[in-house]
Amino acid sequence: MRGYTLLELLVVLVLLSLVTGLIMPRLTTLYESAVRAYQLQDVLQQIAGLGYQAYQQGKSYRLGAPKPPDQTDSLSLTLPEDWQVSAEPAIEYYANGVCTGGIITLQHATFSQQWQLNPPLCQPSAYVAQ
Repeated sequence: MRGYTLLELLVVLVLLSLVTGLIMPRLTTLYESAVRAYQLQDVLQQIAGLGYQAYQQGKSYRLGAPKPPDQTDSLSLTLPEDWQVSAEPAIEYYANGVCTGGIITLQHATFSQQWQLNPPLCQPSAYVAQ
């Protein structure tokens, strides 16, 4: 007769369960890491488009400065949950789309990164090591 014995099948099932037990915790970490990387790229793309938004609206704005109470319109920066963007000193975006440049800090619940924005277009160009 051909086939596998019950003992061989049980050994294979035990090995599969051990491998699965080792891999499953890492899959959740891998997923969270991929989501965070996607969110980071999304935030950086939004920041790269702020100069064009200022140009389209024909108004000057500041990134990283508190908004005056009477100012209802501002640059559109939609951040994912648990994300914050700050700049010290504040970065000026002028009505012609040009900005002053500077360093922004992107903060998430699990990490913080600084990025250099080079004038005049303020594209996030370089990660600044802390």
